[in-house]
Amino acid sequence: MQHYNPEKYWKYRNIVTDPNNKTSKIIKIFMLYKIKKSDAYNNASFGTNLNSGAYFQSPPKLPHGLNGIIISHHAKVGGGHYLSTGNGC
Repeated sequence: MQHYNPEKYWKYRNIVTDPNNKTSKIIKIFMLYKIKKSDAYNNASFGTNLNSGAYFQSPPKLPHGLNGIIISHHAKVGGGHYLSTGNGC
């Protein structure tokens, strides 16, 4: 998942950030590693921590991928929003 695969990325992210998810801690840490690796490759951060992080009502549509997007760990993003790189997309 070094390059952005939206289905895997957001599935993993939902599991990792949910403190009520009963997935084992070692599996969550592995998923977090894969997420952070993808973020690092794309110079991005979506505020993901183990059992916490930014809240997304639904996965955002990213027409340009993750490249260069930084989101605070305390952010709350509503559903179906387009995140743009500021070039009018």
